[in-house]
Formats: sequence, structure tokens, C-alpha cells
Amino acid sequence: MVKNKNIEFLKEKTKLVLPEGAEYKGTITQFTSKYDITYNIGKRVTEIPDLVRESRDGLGWSDVEVLFVCEARCTIKQFGMEGEPVCILVDVHKAKKGVEAARMLIMSPTKPELGIFVAHLDVRREEFVGGDENWWIGDAPVVSAQRVASLTEARRIRAAKEIGLVEGTKFKGKCSHPFFKAYDIIFEFGKALPDMPPEAAKVRKELGWTEQVDACCRGLQSIPEFGAQPSEVVVVGDKKDGCCRVLVVPIEKPELGISVATLSEDGGQLIGGEQDWWIEQEPMFTAVKTK
Repeated sequence: MVKNKNIEFLKEKTKLVLPEGAEYKGTITQFTSKYDITYNIGKRVTEIPDLVRESRDGLGWSDVEVLFVCEARCTIKQFGMEGEPVCILVDVHKAKKGVEAARMLIMSPTKPELGIFVAHLDVRREEFVGGDENWWIGDAPVVSAQRVASLTEARRIRAAKEIGLVEGTKFKGKCSHPFFKAYDIIFEFGKALPDMPPEAAKVRKELGWTEQVDACCRGLQSIPEFGAQPSEVVVVGDKKDGCCRVLVVPIEKPELGISVATLSEDGGQLIGGEQDWWIEQEPMFTAVKTK
């Protein structure tokens, strides 16, 4: 059986953007007024609550593949609702142009009178918008919520600067490869991020890295000789063996491969290689700060 790569991608990303402890904040619109709404994500569950299953069946969704189910708590203080237990079920639905999208069904597992909320989960932006059971993409949203960062903007920018991930810093150097002649490689650090993106978290987990993450930022990577225009990457910095270790994870072009490097104490040089590289090995690339 051939797996649908997009569905597998959605399944993996959903687990990463709805981890236990995550918080989503936004607004709910009622008539012409907007009220604050908060969802606190709880533990993942393997069984769909009976009331939720019955509601899915009633909506004609019983044959749709389920990606993820978890507990959560909903707070709308203006409605007198605080920490109300809800169930979040994510399945697959066709969005525009027939592309699969992550659809959320949010409802109380015990109080049907609270109603049903259907939303589109944007796994890249870590946000969702939706409305009642008849809502779908293109309709005016009744509820919109976005994942809350664990660090304030000022703190994350300061943390990034402290380890050298300064926005606008650009590195250029040569990369050697056993199958190609040496080629130019360029890295550029971008805006500091509030939390480590799911793509980077997944790579760190696969590599078995447990060190505390000091900072992360967006960035660009390019290899002019191969016609690779600047493409988006995520840069994550931590400490290992007394060094500032930098992990570069490609977002737009996975074929560029994962890079691991050390950033010199003065922030002027990146030295590294592929994902299994470390300081006792010969580096594949040395890139010097150009601005």
C-alpha cells in the first residue's frame, strides 16, 4: 500500500503543534462583539469519546482518517467558562484544489449543549480558524487562535544575540564534498523565533539531542553553483562540549540536507558538516561572517 505523503506529513506535524502543555489564544465572535478564548492542550488519547464519535458519525465523517485526538481545556471568561474540558480531534479534509488539510473537531465529551466547533488547523503557522459544524475554509471565521510563544519577543531576541544568532548576520564560505568539487555555501540568520519550530524539534529528537535550546531563528541558505536560490531554514543554537552548536534545518528544500556547525566565540565563523558532524572530525565547510 502506497502512503499518501501529504497525509503522513500532516499526521507528524499535528503531533508537534499540539503537544501537551501548549496554549492557543485568540478570539470568538458573537454577533458584533469579540471575546478572548484560550485552549490549553492536554494529553493525547487513543480512544475517541463516545459523544465525539457519535457527532462525527452524524456529520458523515466516520470514514475519514483520524490523525490525532487529545484532551484540552477551554476558557472564555466573559461567558463564565473557565477550564472547561473539551476533546480535540484532528482528521483529514480536502481543502482548496483538492489538497488534504488538517480539520479540527472541538467539543465537550460530556456536554452536547455546548455545541460543536469545526476549524482548519494550519500546521505551519500553528494557528486555527473555524466556526460551527457547517463552517469550512473560505467562510468568515467565528473563532481564531494561535499558539502562544513561551518567550517574550524581547527575551528571545536577547537570547539569540547572546549566543551569536544575530538577525542580518551573513556567512559565506566553501564546502567540500567527496563527490563534487568545492562549492560556495551561504548562510544568513534571520528573525529570532519564540519557540523551536516543529521541524527542528523533530530533527533534534531523531538525533537524540537533549541539551537545552538557548535560542533559535529563521534563516536562509543558498548554494549558488547548484542553482539553489536562498531558501528558508531554521537555525537552532545550544551548548555542547563548551561550544556554541548550531543546527541548520532546511524548511523549503529538504534536499539541501541538515547541517551541524560550531559558531566561534566572536561570532565571526561557522565551521561544520552534515548532521552527524562534530568538532573531532574534519569540517566539510568553513564560512566567515561577511556582515
